[in-house]
Amino acid sequence: MLLQQAGYVIRKYRQEDFKGLLKLYRETEISERSGLYPSSAQLQERFRDPQFSPEEDMLVVENKKNPGEIAALLEMAPEKAIKRVVLSGLVHPLHRRKKLASRFVEQACRQAAGQGAHVAHVNVARFNRAGQEVLSRLGFSPVRSFWELRARTGWVCPEGAGPEIQDAAGSSLSLRSLQPGEEALLARLQNRCFTGTWGYNPNTVEDICYQTSLEGSSMGDVVVLFQGEDPVAYCWNRTDPRGQKGRIHMLGVVPEQRGNGLAGAVLQAGVFSLCQQGKNVVELTTDCSNTPACRLYFSSGFRVWSETLWFERSLA
Repeated sequence: MLLQQAGYVIRKYRQEDFKGLLKLYRETEISERSGLYPSSAQLQERFRDPQFSPEEDMLVVENKKNPGEIAALLEMAPEKAIKRVVLSGLVHPLHRRKKLASRFVEQACRQAAGQGAHVAHVNVARFNRAGQEVLSRLGFSPVRSFWELRARTGWVCPEGAGPEIQDAAGSSLSLRSLQPGEEALLARLQNRCFTGTWGYNPNTVEDICYQTSLEGSSMGDVVVLFQGEDPVAYCWNRTDPRGQKGRIHMLGVVPEQRGNGLAGAVLQAGVFSLCQQGKNVVELTTDCSNTPACRLYFSSGFRVWSETLWFERSLA
């Protein structure tokens, strides 16, 4: 469906738009110097996501005065299991303040509602006042805040010390990295740890295969703590192949084992793995309202370096 606005056309993404998207990201990065925008390889990886179809889940705004020029884009990431859609977008600096964002957010919400989504979520930086004002005008309200945390790996694992496993549950505990072929184990463990958590969309084996195939991620970067044969906690790392940073992508403990100190053990195991790879800095994201997680991270040496807000709009 095409929507017309003075000088622009809002339409679905086409394969021939790929170079236009890269140009939009590149020129925005030159203007903002944020380091947030994807390269060609990263954009191609994004398009391989089994839960995302760019031709169906991406809207672009084309400049009618210069056909082929992409002035803005909006991604709609559907999460059908929890009936929500996550929206993210970008408007070229030269095309801002023309109400483009308002028009295609409304179009995206209509499309998502038609596909069964009950709620739309958008994540914005705490300092992005302009973005928050636009979302408020479009009927979104802030519902959650998340911290971006950062620490030196040496703070979490002093002198490269490995994790200490305390058998609080009274049976044998062991740590090891996962191997290719154990994707189903990780999917079950992740869902066991996080199903029912705010914003968590249950994973499939296909999702795990895709995520561990991304640059800087592999099954070997997932450290799992076993109680006997039962996986009870894990830490999943991702790394910057060309830099000194690592990221804790996910860290979880099964509900019945929480409070036994297992989270600290797998956290140290994950950071120790990053130390062995020569990474000096580790980053992660956590829900500000998750008091036990925040207590663990702060006591391990992590500090807040930025904050984001999740905005919500009902589509029902």
